[in-house]
Order: sequence, then C-alpha cells, then structure tokens
Amino acid sequence: MTRAREKMRICGARTRTGGSCRVNALPQSTRCRLHGGNAGRPRGTPEHPSSKAARIEGRRRWLDRMREAKAAGQIEKIPGGRRAKGLPPLSKDRKIREAQRMIEKMMSERAVARRWGEGLTKAERLSEATDEALEVARGSIRENRGC
Repeated sequence: MTRAREKMRICGARTRTGGSCRVNALPQSTRCRLHGGNAGRPRGTPEHPSSKAARIEGRRRWLDRMREAKAAGQIEKIPGGRRAKGLPPLSKDRKIREAQRMIEKMMSERAVARRWGEGLTKAERLSEATDEALEVARGSIRENRGC
C-alpha cells in the first residue's frame, strides 16, 4: 500500500496558511477535488450556445485589435497565427521543433536572392531550399561551437 501511495501525485496547491496541499490529486488532474481537480464542464458535454457565442465574439474582437495593431505597425505578426504557406509541419518532438524554428528564423533573416518564380521545377526548388537550410544549420552549429 505504501508503494501505491508513493506513486500518487499530490495536489500541491497553495493553502491559506502558505503551505502546500498534501491531498492526493485526482487521477485525471494535477489537483485534488478541493482545489479544482474536477473544475469545468465534463468531457463530452456540449458547450452551451450562449457561452460559445460569447467565446467566438471575444475571439473576433481580439482578432480585430490584432489586425489594427499590425496595420499600425505595432506588431509584425498576429500571435498564434498560422504557419507560413509552404513550410513543413512542425515536429511533435520539442527539441526538433525548436531546431526547426531556429532554422526558419535564420533563413528568414538571410538576404538571399531566391529564384522561386523563374520557372524552376519542384525538384529544383526543393534542392535549393534544402541546400540553403543545410547552410543555415551548419552556420548555427559553428556559432554554437565557437569555431
């Protein structure tokens, strides 16, 4: 019994006295029943129409504000937007995803004249993009090593 208890997660929520809650967390949560482990709508229950409408309206207003800020030059990109067209999907592995983002950032910063619209075949475009990505990756590795 002690081994099973050792493996169970504890809630850890901050109590009124400033300590941590020592009650076991619920199986599907990181908190106990007293600190929000069962909070929210049960899974599989549809959202109420008025709640859904309010959520959609709030999102629309936020998106309008972001578009205005982008038009005014206050921000470059709307946060949480879609990936640029033509980019491969991000990996599910965190390390690989970080490396993908670093390479994409470096490639976007490079002022390389591209010949995308000069009648190249898909194979030629893929070859050029691969060569450029490898150059960026090599440069990044050299920078990290200090060579």
